[in-house]
Amino acid sequence: MTERTIGYWACAAPLWVVFVTKLVGLRKARHDPMRRAVCATVFSCAAILTASAPDTIGAVNEVTGVPNLAFVVNFSLVIVLAASVRVLIVYWQEPNDRATTIAKRWIAGYCVVVLGMAGLFWLGSAPVERRTDFETYHATTPYIAQFVLLYLGAQALAMVSVIRGCVRWARLTDDPWLRRGLHLITFGSVCGLGVSGLRGLAMAARWCDGNWDALNTRASVACAMAGLTFGAIGFALPAWADLHAHARSWLSTYRSHRALYPLWDALRTSVPSIVLPARIPWWNPHLRLTRRLAEINDGRLALRPSADQRVARRALDLGRAADLSPSDLAATVEAALLKGALAARQSGTPNPDVGRPHQTLSSLPRHPPTSANWSGSPASPEPSPTPPWWRRPPGPRSGRRLRSAADGSPSSSPNGTPYVAGRPGGRFGPPGRCGTRSVTSASDSTRPCGRITEVVRGPV
Repeated sequence: MTERTIGYWACAAPLWVVFVTKLVGLRKARHDPMRRAVCATVFSCAAILTASAPDTIGAVNEVTGVPNLAFVVNFSLVIVLAASVRVLIVYWQEPNDRATTIAKRWIAGYCVVVLGMAGLFWLGSAPVERRTDFETYHATTPYIAQFVLLYLGAQALAMVSVIRGCVRWARLTDDPWLRRGLHLITFGSVCGLGVSGLRGLAMAARWCDGNWDALNTRASVACAMAGLTFGAIGFALPAWADLHAHARSWLSTYRSHRALYPLWDALRTSVPSIVLPARIPWWNPHLRLTRRLAEINDGRLALRPSADQRVARRALDLGRAADLSPSDLAATVEAALLKGALAARQSGTPNPDVGRPHQTLSSLPRHPPTSANWSGSPASPEPSPTPPWWRRPPGPRSGRRLRSAADGSPSSSPNGTPYVAGRPGGRFGPPGRCGTRSVTSASDSTRPCGRITEVVRGPV
């Protein structure tokens, strides 16, 4: 096996993978002409690279017993690629009904080209097998030279059409992934046009008794490999955008699940009954996040009898004194109330607010508290499934205010240095991205989560 064969097959391998992925998508929409055209395009790119390897050429010639018949197969695959790309462009430009009629005409035209190539090869004589320099070696052979020129002309015409269309559409589209794919297709088409030009120049040099065979055996080979690879990737890239979005959603949900662990662990330690017995597969982070949110809500409900409204009022006063935003203020108050309730439950301290209508966690306002809506009046009997204070990170000054409200300590040390509850990157980790709009929609968990988990889990 030669080095050139290894290079061809190495470039063809990822294209076959792309073709398999496209073929799987085609099974879901077998009658979609655009999907069929894309599959034919990617298949042609992969098959051309595979068939162009010197060892493949030799194997085809040996099996058929006809010298150089492999080039008829190879050039026919190039025409199939040109036809599929041209048909795809037609379906991009025209409505389906009109595009079907135009596509049939183009397919018929390229079929005539393939038949003409086969006829010219049959009329000519190429008894000497040439695996790497077939075009230039037979540049002066009757009928064989016309066979090669017909193939190069059809390829160049198709590449020019693709370049014009992709450049125009790349300026109009707003989809970044589609624009990148069009740019890659344009680059691949330019390389394909370069292949036709370089091989045509090498043949013209032979007509003038020159020797520019390096353009055919080296430069055009590099252009062909680059053009086919980048072109196939360009056709597949827009479809990969959905896979990329799914992967980002999975990773974001997983990080949200991990970011909620300190808060969940603190509630689980205090109220073990909130943990459900059923196990959830580790590969389903959306369901795991939904369950974690549900268990956190159950823990909040279980801590309602231990909630001390004096902690909430003090956290509210300190947060306003720190000039926190409404959302950060709501996070600070809720975190202080949760931490105080956890400490009270652990120590068994009776709640002085028991019997009052506003002693529960649900007495926190659903919207960020302000001077107008924080009155201590009873709220709805159940807390919001995903309160606003899970969605906004409190500012860096809110930690010491929250801690002093929860444990009754002053907001600064005797020498004036403020206390800070938790630190970014500490043992509880930096603030992550967590929370969802509803417990039943964990897939939307892309909103930021503050330090509430650190403060609740931190020392009292």
